[in-house]
Amino acid sequence: VRDRVPFDHLKPLFPNEKFNLTKGHKDNLSCRVVDMFSPIGKGQRGLIVAQPKTGKTMLLKDIANAIADNHPEVYMIILLIDERPEEVTDME
Repeated sequence: VRDRVPFDHLKPLFPNEKFNLTKGHKDNLSCRVVDMFSPIGKGQRGLIVAQPKTGKTMLLKDIANAIADNHPEVYMIILLIDERPEEVTDME
């Protein structure tokens, strides 16, 4: 802890490469909309907040599948908080 650099002195690392979510997923409208209006870059973190039963998990699943298909070199970590067990099983 003594050797840790203070947060104010750390350099930010901005994403320099954009994920392509639509290649091979042209029929998926949600991925196209995310790609057009809020593109995701390598190294970014994201948060999806919405009302229950609006399709948050389905959107996250579509984005994760598109990234896995188009960018196989990427290591993804997805955290599902307070989700139903069947949705967690479906994400695997």
